[in-house]
Amino acid sequence: GLSTGIVPGRSTYVWTASTLNLSDANPGSVPGALSPLAYISIVGAASTVNDETLSSFLDPLNALFTESGSYIGENATIQTKQARHTPGLLHRDDKEPARVYALGGDLSGLTLFTPKITRLFASRDITDVAFYIQNLLAGDLSIVSAGRDLIAYNASSQSRALATSTGNAVATGETPLAGDLQISGPGTFQVLAGRNLDLGIGGGNLDGTGTGITSVGNFRNPYLPSEGADLVIGAGINAAPTMGTSSIDFAAFITKYVLTPEGQDYLDEIAPGVDFTLQSEEEQARLALEVFYRILRDTGRDFNDPDSPGFRSYTSGTDAIKTLFGDVSQWDGEIITQSRDIRTRSGGDIGIIAPGG
Repeated sequence: GLSTGIVPGRSTYVWTASTLNLSDANPGSVPGALSPLAYISIVGAASTVNDETLSSFLDPLNALFTESGSYIGENATIQTKQARHTPGLLHRDDKEPARVYALGGDLSGLTLFTPKITRLFASRDITDVAFYIQNLLAGDLSIVSAGRDLIAYNASSQSRALATSTGNAVATGETPLAGDLQISGPGTFQVLAGRNLDLGIGGGNLDGTGTGITSVGNFRNPYLPSEGADLVIGAGINAAPTMGTSSIDFAAFITKYVLTPEGQDYLDEIAPGVDFTLQSEEEQARLALEVFYRILRDTGRDFNDPDSPGFRSYTSGTDAIKTLFGDVSQWDGEIITQSRDIRTRSGGDIGIIAPGG
């Protein structure tokens, strides 16, 4: 965001990063038409406290909407966590994702808190951000996808450089964003970059944020199940299917490997009793990736098994890779984690794909 100010006698645009909080607070805790906020009920009826309005009288209300990606220190208390979230999960029956799309451009300088499945897509870069997302159910899938580079922590982003150019200034106290890509709750969290995925170089923050890509279970919301989401991390993958730019051939892979007797055996292992054909396109893609991982796993096992037809051969694995990703020599992208983590802190699997790097 920006505001116009005067710096040494000239008009200057003063820039700040943005924060969006789609609140998960209990609506019953917020004053409304049937339960209005009464100042006297907060400070009492004595004239000594009613001569002038106390500046802190809205603090209890502000606490409901003051979010943090931290779950240590003052953010670790059960009272703080319960104030920020709704018993029974406010968005449990809400199937509509929270969406932030940068069509034809970049997504930068944004801290986002969202309490339900989320789709964050940028046609080009995602950089200098902090996303704190929440899944609610085991089948939930949230996605962060950049068509080009995803640099989560970036003190030298293009937007910050422009904010210090002539006629511009960075607001006092403005610092690079935490760079967290954090998922609460169960399900799956996909973080995908069309080219490079770089978590950035920089130390973490004193409040425990600034750690990288993490699945934290119910560390921030005590009303969630304890089991954390699976992480699927990919670089060199332009995989934003709702934007029509996916470069992964899920259809070919599903036909060749999933909708087969062998594929059904894998599905019975991954999701017993689930009818693959009745699942959404996104859930089919997630299950297909799980089948892909198991094909690669078994290829490695068979390579060392003298009694296997695949002994000393990687053919089955390389064929699966070519089917899903095509000619990997045309792919380009790396995953860089020099000072930050990819971590599941409360259960959950991690799958990492970098077909060209």
